Amino acid sequence: MKIKPSNMSVRKPLSRQNIYKPLLGLILVVAILCAIYYLAIVPFKHKYAVEYLKRGDQHLLDRKFLAARVDYQKSLWLNSQSGAQSKIELADQVQLDYQLAKPFLTEQNERGQLAELKAAEAVPESLSSGMEQIQSLINNNQPYLAEIVAQTLVEMDSENADSWLYLGIARLQTARLTEMTAGCREQKLTSAKEAINQAATLDKSNELAAKYLREINNLL
Repeated sequence: MKIKPSNMSVRKPLSRQNIYKPLLGLILVVAILCAIYYLAIVPFKHKYAVEYLKRGDQHLLDRKFLAARVDYQKSLWLNSQSGAQSKIELADQVQLDYQLAKPFLTEQNERGQLAELKAAEAVPESLSSGMEQIQSLINNNQPYLAEIVAQTLVEMDSENADSWLYLGIARLQTARLTEMTAGCREQKLTSAKEAINQAATLDKSNELAAKYLREINNLL
């Protein structure tokens, strides 16, 4: 009995050239996409990272710390090397101590704010003149500068109850009026409470100290 030859054709083995053609095509597509990313998208991201950094700087100058942090975070997301991380850390520090803003104000050439800071750092002629300065600054919605003056008064006479009271009030007003993070606000209120507690300890009949302590406790 004869065996009829099969009609099925025998597949020829694929040549290396045929195997590598799709792979080479894929590599070419990836290379083109990478080129588009680095030539178009990366410069675009870097441009907007700079823009968000500038916006954050302006918010920081305006003491709008939450808005500053948002724009700095956007800049950081677009370009991790934009310098935004150090600005976020600075914003958190300045919320608690305005004097730490001095290098930034100098960098931004903010002569007006630098002059105000210098005036707040000057040693008052007397406790009474210092207290008048504190009241003026608080009335002018600048309690962060009043804090600096009050701290100087405490250093001049740490046994003066009114100096501690003014320091606590200035810190309380800063926490009230400043756009800041919840954590920094709590720290500011806690430091205000500590100062007013010291005033109450030095002058147990101080009714204002008792009043402000109740107010702070309601906010904490």
